[in-house]
Amino acid sequence: MAYTEIDASKIEVGKPVIKSLWEIIRDNFISHETRISVGEGAVNKMILIDQVIDMAMIPRAGEIRSYLMTSAQISARLEADYWELITGQSVSGKTLASIYGATLPDARNRFLRNLASSGKTIGQLEANLFSSHNHDGDHNHILQTGNSDSTYTKTGVKVGDFMAHDTTGTSVRVIGTTLFSDSTTFNIKWDRTTDSGTISSNQGGAENRPDSFIVNNAIKEHEDFSQLAVVRVPSNCNIVSATISSLKVAGDSGNLEIDLLKGSSLASVSSMLTTNISLPSTSGANATSSEGSFSDNTLLQNDFLVVELKSLQNQQTRFHISIYGEAS
Repeated sequence: MAYTEIDASKIEVGKPVIKSLWEIIRDNFISHETRISVGEGAVNKMILIDQVIDMAMIPRAGEIRSYLMTSAQISARLEADYWELITGQSVSGKTLASIYGATLPDARNRFLRNLASSGKTIGQLEANLFSSHNHDGDHNHILQTGNSDSTYTKTGVKVGDFMAHDTTGTSVRVIGTTLFSDSTTFNIKWDRTTDSGTISSNQGGAENRPDSFIVNNAIKEHEDFSQLAVVRVPSNCNIVSATISSLKVAGDSGNLEIDLLKGSSLASVSSMLTTNISLPSTSGANATSSEGSFSDNTLLQNDFLVVELKSLQNQQTRFHISIYGEAS
């Protein structure tokens, strides 16, 4: 009998205790007592694996993590070929290639940004860009008539001409004659002493950025669930029961499927099953698979018993594995 999780909503303060809740509690006690009696009450029985697997706690391909470490420190702490810095590298042949593509973007010196608008895609690189804006930089130039300073005097200028000066203020030139048709000419001069406004050099640095905190971002490139669970067999035994159970949430499609393997070393294991243990999503929540069908159910002391995850139900994260043995 499989263990059944109790939905927290059923035991909230003020909720009535209904028959179905009592039945779940009763069955869980029976399951608990059975496991104890199998493991402790009879010397020839043993629990090999009794484990809840929560896939939400296992990093999946495409997950990005930030580290307050150097690239060398990250490499020393994470599995090679599974986690890498995001540097535009190829991930061909790895799990991430089937999800994103064969080549990653280069995330160095870039901020990560959540996808929130149409027209953008996951992994899209965006170049530096200023949002559209205006500059309010009004200043004045004073034009005076007369010929008091011949250095800044120009004759033959029509009334209303557009005027401009170079950055040193040493000349005045005509840049248009469209405002008035009056052909009267007169002398003008640029009076630099009454300028307002400042011409300054460029300001700022080599990039645009908000306040920032520097980290290294690494991405999970590859998944391998060939050793989802591993135990060292305590004594010679035969497997007498092997099942998997969905918990309170089942997937909406697909099959939960595992294989059981054994070997004297983890580098050399072989399947014990004629067919994989499977639980289809159509079985619903709190369902248990049929018993595994074995081609060889014998285990020797110090053998490795390995659970390999072959497939998950879609949107399923948590399930239970139960494997019992009998001393031989």
